Amino acid sequence: PDRRAGGENQSKFVLRINDFSKKRAGERHNKLFWNDGHWAGIGIHYSGLITNLGKLKLPDHLQCLSQSAKSIGVTLNPVDLTLLKSRRFGLITGLGFEFNNEEQRIRLQKSKLFTCYLNVPLLVEFQMGRHNLFYVNAGVVGGWRMGSHTKIKANDPNLNGKFKEHGSMGLRNFHYGYTINIGYDHFALSATYYRPTIFKEKHGPQVQQINIGLTLML
Repeated sequence: PDRRAGGENQSKFVLRINDFSKKRAGERHNKLFWNDGHWAGIGIHYSGLITNLGKLKLPDHLQCLSQSAKSIGVTLNPVDLTLLKSRRFGLITGLGFEFNNEEQRIRLQKSKLFTCYLNVPLLVEFQMGRHNLFYVNAGVVGGWRMGSHTKIKANDPNLNGKFKEHGSMGLRNFHYGYTINIGYDHFALSATYYRPTIFKEKHGPQVQQINIGLTLML
């Protein structure tokens, strides 16, 4: 009788282990269908000024805004959140900071405009491949301008030295645009086009901003 009781207990113990193994396998199987969304990360981009997407070159009267290679910006996106998901598709949002440097070089001076925005996206993501490591997400992003300043370096008999000014400079307080990320695993090519002009009407050149760069997804 003791041996039979021991045998029954052993059978139950093995059965429970088998059930647990099936559950773990199911979790691993589900995980393969959808990875976390891709927004949180650190990126570097070139901040370009254009008149519109159909005409990337600035007109003659705005050639003073032609930019140098130092017009480099940084994005810091600490948070992303998956709102909806299925096997291949997901709807994600998040929170991020965007720092832009638009630097112009003209005959006697260097002029730089710095802006900082708090951004929130709404993206649709499609994942593909055996482990869903390839992905494309696209959608809209909106942001609030947290700060801005200009910095000018002049070398001229009438104006010489470095000058820095904080303020709105006629910039819009909010911006919105369209963004896309195409990547594999932790790396992505990123592009964002902001539809409104960066300056308010009659407060500055009517140019738009486009960012193109690389992002390390976390």
